[in-house]
Amino acid sequence: MPHVLVGLQVMPGVAPDKEKVYPIVDRAIALIKASGLKHQVCPLETVIEGEADTIWALIKTIQQTCIDAGASSVICQIKLHYRPEGVHIDELMAHYR
Repeated sequence: MPHVLVGLQVMPGVAPDKEKVYPIVDRAIALIKASGLKHQVCPLETVIEGEADTIWALIKTIQQTCIDAGASSVICQIKLHYRPEGVHIDELMAHYR
């Protein structure tokens, strides 16, 4: 399968203690960095490039890690950009440079 781009926003449920949100999100970002997948961390989401099955497995790991870190629930908002010939972060960012 060709490379896809996934925009991932992770929102751990930690109410009423909102101070725990950022450390949990930081754990999610650390997992993305450790995955070796090309990615770009942005203020509202992180964009990940790779094989779809690899990214889905990473998202599953991120969800469980958030729960293990103290979140009572996890909402993952996912956007997927797919083209049969593949799509790459650098290709799309070239339009904004």
